[in-house]
Amino acid sequence: MKKNMVGKVSKEQTMKVTKLILKIIIGFVILQMIYLLASEKLPKDISLGETREIGRMGDHAQGNYVLYTNRNTILSAPFVFGARLYLYDIEKDKSYLIKNQKLPFQDWDMKMCFVGGQILAYGGAGMGGPPPDIRLLSLNGKEQELQLDVSAYGVLLSKSKVYYAERERDSAGKWHMNAGRMDIKTGEKEILLQRGEDAFESFYIYGNNLLAIDENENKLIVKNLSMGKESEDEFYEGLYPVQILEKTNQTVIIIGLDEKEVWKAVEYNLESKQGREITTLRSGRDDIYYLWDNSTYKDGCLYCNDVNDNLVRVDVDTGKKEIIVEASQIGGDMSDCVVSYCTDYIAIEAYYEHIKKLLIFDYDGKLVKKMGLL
Repeated sequence: MKKNMVGKVSKEQTMKVTKLILKIIIGFVILQMIYLLASEKLPKDISLGETREIGRMGDHAQGNYVLYTNRNTILSAPFVFGARLYLYDIEKDKSYLIKNQKLPFQDWDMKMCFVGGQILAYGGAGMGGPPPDIRLLSLNGKEQELQLDVSAYGVLLSKSKVYYAERERDSAGKWHMNAGRMDIKTGEKEILLQRGEDAFESFYIYGNNLLAIDENENKLIVKNLSMGKESEDEFYEGLYPVQILEKTNQTVIIIGLDEKEVWKAVEYNLESKQGREITTLRSGRDDIYYLWDNSTYKDGCLYCNDVNDNLVRVDVDTGKKEIIVEASQIGGDMSDCVVSYCTDYIAIEAYYEHIKKLLIFDYDGKLVKKMGLL
């Protein structure tokens, strides 16, 4: 009888301890959820300083702030939630939670667009592919789902508009490419440029000019959005543009391949249609043809990669080229990296052999900060 009582008491105590542990775990998860929800809404000490009027996917930085994402794991409670999106203040070494995915296995795409106080991002359960929902986020966590096809190409963002390229079939069944824009508030859409099927997948807008590369005709299309006037330019010495950067209102820097498949950077005047070679970016390895998505022109210099994954600075006037960050400092073959240009820093979100990290350099190539990411 005594033995049975001891067994009974032991089972009751075990049940009580088990229930207590479960309550503690549930309470901890609830507290974490409340904290994360509150963190999105709490006032943030953010003063961007330098902001852009229009940006494209891959522009993760403004002022000295840069976006990054972190996945939740079994070690980061509440691990049942999806990935988190942060804005990192480089000067203060402080991160602000912008948005936490509320459901398991939800993620953010690696490419976003950050303009003013708005972030355009692809989020949701990608299940091995890109997340399907296009979201417009504010810095206080407020979000709006945009009625834009996830298959849209070359998305750009301004304060009140979203620009995009998409394939469309007309009433006669013929496919063509459109460059369009959508009013964020009303959802109203308008076609800015139309060309043949697969003519272009991206375009640029600098001031009143829309620039697109017609791959079918191998020409640069320039459309003045104020006047509606279009022109087609032959490329400088047969150069095929891959990136176009604004230098002045009428001058752009074009990075691309020439007829001999050599990577070059040229300065091109849209008005006079005259070009000048700045430098050759290829540095001797015939098996490497990859160019990072983001380059920039700043204070008389072009910042880009040299097709061997070194970050280089090129004096646009003299063509002098110098490596400021070697590929080995980033991790090696950096075909999967996002380079963001801040006011005083260059932020590189690198993915190498399943390791994700955020590296912060100054414009002379000095490593300032390094963060391991999930």
